[in-house]
Amino acid sequence: MLWKCSKCGKTYLDSADAQKALLLNKLKKGVEVKVGQLGNSRVFRFPAKISQLLGLRAGAYVKATPKLQDGKMVLEIRPSKG
Repeated sequence: MLWKCSKCGKTYLDSADAQKALLLNKLKKGVEVKVGQLGNSRVFRFPAKISQLLGLRAGAYVKATPKLQDGKMVLEIRPSKG
């Protein structure tokens, strides 16, 4: 959430959003994960920081959507109701 100072006009993030922005900035270069196998499926684990950023906990469902962007495959992940 943004807050704008009425005196100087500067805009500020609240502390929770600022923490998310800092974490997202750290994760921009990517995180290496190991791919495993569960039955016939390939699996990988979300690092704790990504889970924290998305607000995920054990047993949560996500919607994963593969997309092609700038010649790269991007996996868009959003929390889902399952």
